[in-house]
Amino acid sequence: MQFGSSSNAASSRQWISRFSRWLKFRAAIFYFRHISSTKNRSSVARKLSKFVRGARSLRRRHIATQKAGKPVVIQPLVREVNVSLTSKCIYGCKGCSYGRSFLPGQQLEAQTAFALIDDLREMCVPRIYFYGGEPLLHPELCDFIEYAVKKGIYPVLGTNGLLLREDKVADLYRAGLRNLSIGIYGTGQDYDAYVDRRDSFDRLQKNVELIRSQYPDMRVFLAWLLMKPTCNVASVREIWDFAK
Repeated sequence: MQFGSSSNAASSRQWISRFSRWLKFRAAIFYFRHISSTKNRSSVARKLSKFVRGARSLRRRHIATQKAGKPVVIQPLVREVNVSLTSKCIYGCKGCSYGRSFLPGQQLEAQTAFALIDDLREMCVPRIYFYGGEPLLHPELCDFIEYAVKKGIYPVLGTNGLLLREDKVADLYRAGLRNLSIGIYGTGQDYDAYVDRRDSFDRLQKNVELIRSQYPDMRVFLAWLLMKPTCNVASVREIWDFAK
């Protein structure tokens, strides 16, 4: 997107002003989100200060470009990057071919993952979403989460939830994970039939109850996949009750 140097100068200035206010708002959210879980508050303050300086620098560059009579180019802001860590999965979901016909046996190398997190830090990307396959099958997942937190990036984990046993959840929590997104494909037998694994829903339900009881500050999002077999009022009510 471009703004002309003369006819659209006013709209360009308005956009720059709105953009600057938005960045300050995001910086405030970052501060209050991390200050409660970070022991070293001075470290958080330094990160916030650096973020604000970057916003001001970007605003100055836009104004200087406009004064020079050049078009102002608006670059998109990347708020989240999704990273597939592995194609391996313990399920055989009917609507997914990960790890079977699609990318069988593939896994992201640790060196590549750490380098990516460094790049996201330089780009001021605030969130990284780890998924798979099943990301819990990657042996260095906790290291990636810990490194992202260290770099000031907010990690989110997308998982089917079956491997969220007590010891694994404890490791993830110590690494700094506070956001979980769990895929839900129905309830009871509907869930088991879709993932092609017996008693999976019961195990998932126990894992979710464990997280809710022992880690109240861990936010759990249920990503319900709406499908033809469960596209009815009764299934919606069952999912709603499970979410409560």
